[in-house]
Amino acid sequence: MTEHGKSKPRVYDELSSSHEIVHQGRPDAIAAGVTVVNIATTFVSPLRQKRRGSVHVTHHRQPTAAAGVITHLLPIRDGVGRVGFDAYATLVIECDNVNDVALYTTPPAPQTGDPDHYETFLHRISRFYAEWFSILPRPE
Repeated sequence: MTEHGKSKPRVYDELSSSHEIVHQGRPDAIAAGVTVVNIATTFVSPLRQKRRGSVHVTHHRQPTAAAGVITHLLPIRDGVGRVGFDAYATLVIECDNVNDVALYTTPPAPQTGDPDHYETFLHRISRFYAEWFSILPRPE
């Protein structure tokens, strides 16, 4: 995500619809979602390049723009029959589309123990799989 302010409502609606569709199909399915947020202060979008030889660079007010998206958490449910993702992660990257991409790990990126930290995401998927599907027969 690079157009933070404009994209926030659309991304929220798309992700929210995703877990709703999964759970309408099967309430005990594990719905997992990931959002990647760009925290770069500049971004060169191939869609905004109009003339050859001239590069259009978009400037972003960071970390404020990214923080507004990161704190816009989706619901995370704690059990079957509730609303939300079973596991959700926000990954923050620094990508200007010119130089190398780097994972951004300091605030406002989710920190260890946060509900949308990647480690929490993996633990939740593992926990729900073990709790909800441990009765499945094991392959021989």
